[in-house]
Amino acid sequence: MDARNLDFEIGELVQWIELCAEGFLVRDRGLGIVVERYNHFYRVHRPIQQDVVNFNLNELEKVNENK
Repeated sequence: MDARNLDFEIGELVQWIELCAEGFLVRDRGLGIVVERYNHFYRVHRPIQQDVVNFNLNELEKVNENK
């Protein structure tokens, strides 16, 4: 496991990564807002795509807002 903090709060800004080829290739990535949490999955609102998608912990990263 890498050094990412994997505890996301509802309303938190995250970077999502959409994978393909059994998780070896990045298909798309962007920013979103966590709207719901259940088990190890998160529902993330993606404003540019205008949808809500389920992501697991391996497909999300925290956004460092202090850069």
